[in-house]
Amino acid sequence: MANQILQFKLLLMSPGDIEDERHAATEIIQYWNAQIGNTLSVNVDLVKWETHSQPATGMHPQKILNQQLVEEADFG
Repeated sequence: MANQILQFKLLLMSPGDIEDERHAATEIIQYWNAQIGNTLSVNVDLVKWETHSQPATGMHPQKILNQQLVEEADFG
């Protein structure tokens, strides 16, 4: 039977030189979803430019990312 799940989009924003911390944040969100979110029927979709952006041209790269990711995120 299908369950209703409340989903939030969390945009991971950071400088590019903290790869270990970004990886840790990904693991924490995955753990939270599996342990706590599953119990509460809440899911946090971790949005990262590496996995959620699409190639585009015609504008400054940051503006493209803002349109694709920032404007759709619930929090960051």
